Amino acid sequence: MKFENMLSNKGNSIPNQFIITNDEWVIFQSYDTIIARYSLDKMKIQLDAEYWDYSKTTAKYRNIFLGMTTQETKKHIKKGFIILTNLNNNLYDIHQQNITLEQMMSDFKIKQSISSTLKREKIS
Repeated sequence: MKFENMLSNKGNSIPNQFIITNDEWVIFQSYDTIIARYSLDKMKIQLDAEYWDYSKTTAKYRNIFLGMTTQETKKHIKKGFIILTNLNNNLYDIHQQNITLEQMMSDFKIKQSISSTLKREKIS
């Protein structure tokens, strides 16, 4: 798993905005909240239903992550190309969201890893 700060156009680390890559997903996390993710083959894009458009700052960095504007994102949601789902709660409805036990465990491990990394960085 790779965990790094998002970079600005000038190549500077953006505090509290993270890109996480594992064997299946590239994930955008703002502070402690997963906002969006796309599969490595870019065939699946998912946004957190509650937080995807939380604030102007979240939208700014989500747009950079996805490479599209908020209006384009809304169009893709409406057409079903982008799925709104719950990316921040381990209480998945497996049948409704077609999420496997392996995905649930992967998400849980990602959150544990992120929490551990953030705690180590704060201590250092």
